[in-house]
Amino acid sequence: MEDTNLIGRSLGVLQYVLGASPEYLQRRGIPQSIDDLTQHACLRHLLGGRPQAFTFADGTRVIPNGPFDSDDAQSLIEAVIKGVGITQFMRIAIEDELAAGRLNVVLPGIPMFTTPVYVLHAFGRQLPLRARLFIDFLVDALGVSRNLSL
Repeated sequence: MEDTNLIGRSLGVLQYVLGASPEYLQRRGIPQSIDDLTQHACLRHLLGGRPQAFTFADGTRVIPNGPFDSDDAQSLIEAVIKGVGITQFMRIAIEDELAAGRLNVVLPGIPMFTTPVYVLHAFGRQLPLRARLFIDFLVDALGVSRNLSL
């Protein structure tokens, strides 16, 4: 944001969590520490053909090793719901599955990294109505005022 002429507005913070199905956790046990993840099937999200590390707020990074790789988040969600293993998700992407009990957060006491989310525009201070309405829609949809776990 420092190197831009664009105007930005914060939409909140994207939080990441590790998730697994209750069935997987019952079958394989519940990890109690980051080190315990090495004893579990950790599914890999590929970005540019490379597995993305599970990254924790303290800077600890774990390269997952497991039975399933995908560059598609929805495929990973479906695999985890079916009990294939554990993986890292944007919390907002699995909120419905968490609420329905199809997924559980793994290592809830160990915070993962967060990513700030901004909307950027080049309209200056005179924002067109259509852009202002869209930004207001995003703020409402993402729950910025509630400081929701995006």
